[in-house]
Amino acid sequence: MRLAIRHMTSYTYDTPVLSSSQIIRLSPRIDGGQSVEKWSVEAFATLDQTSPPVAVRLLPGTDGHQNGTHLLSIARRHTSSSILAMGVVQTTSSDGIVGFDDSDLPLAFWLKQTPQTEAGPPVRDLTLSAWVGHETSSDGGADLEAVHRLMNEVRRRVDYVIGATSVTTTADEAVIRGAGVCQDHAHVFIAAARSLGIPARYVSGYLWPGHHEVATASHAWAEAWVNDLGWVGFDPANNVCPTEAYVRVAVGLDYFDASPVRGVRRAGPVNEEMVVTVQVDPVKADADVLTSPAS
Repeated sequence: MRLAIRHMTSYTYDTPVLSSSQIIRLSPRIDGGQSVEKWSVEAFATLDQTSPPVAVRLLPGTDGHQNGTHLLSIARRHTSSSILAMGVVQTTSSDGIVGFDDSDLPLAFWLKQTPQTEAGPPVRDLTLSAWVGHETSSDGGADLEAVHRLMNEVRRRVDYVIGATSVTTTADEAVIRGAGVCQDHAHVFIAAARSLGIPARYVSGYLWPGHHEVATASHAWAEAWVNDLGWVGFDPANNVCPTEAYVRVAVGLDYFDASPVRGVRRAGPVNEEMVVTVQVDPVKADADVLTSPAS
């Protein structure tokens, strides 16, 4: 599938911000059955209310998980800023199988618990319900059917409800509430898998809504290490393995490790308004996709 993606994040402040710095993870990965036809990441800032936006230089790089990154640093007073990522990605369906990557990180790294993925009694109870009769192998992998059962149980116990949680909600809290969004489903799945000794990681990316039940263009899911297959994607929010409608952007231990944009600002008391718009559309192989200016 050929997907055209446009992702705009805008910030406006009621009083000028003295400076801001952000780490951006908005560049699709070139692995797991996808390739990038073209992609760009741009940033703009408005220095005062009467001036037009000016381009801001971005410093490209790669983080410890081999995610493409850009460092944004605005060292001048500004009243608004925006980040525009857009391009075209080619995807193929592999039933969620990403396979064996060339990461230098040992599989044991992906067993590390974080505050968002620590498995307390609520997650352990969910895990027990799904895992009766199954075992993990000596290398930490698991049977594919068993991990599917774990995904099914996460979706059964945690309904998709927008506004029920926040970015700081833990896996245990989401299970107790019985509600959350895609990031919560991923955290619960990851917490459960790691509690069983199965390496698991968080994935942020894009999803062409199509026929999916949870039809958010900006999406999150998980990957687990499965015997003989390597990394395999699981999307508990939709209760499916990723297809060609999914675009992988970043992986990490949890949301904070793979979030699209994170940063800090230097200012006094200030109210910030953030607006995020994401559009994902399939395009024909011979169709040209034009870039659009920041707006």
